[in-house]
Amino acid sequence: MLLHRTAFINDKQFESLMADCQELRKMMGATIKTAKKNRLAEH
Repeated sequence: MLLHRTAFINDKQFESLMADCQELRKMMGATIKTAKKNRLAEH
């Protein structure tokens, strides 16, 4: 957001970065859920 607010990146670049970040958050969340599930299954 700081890069966008300071006009270092334009609106299109900002939207692209935000979409990428949201996708990464989803992937990380799914990875954590899977890891927890697998750890519980081992016990």
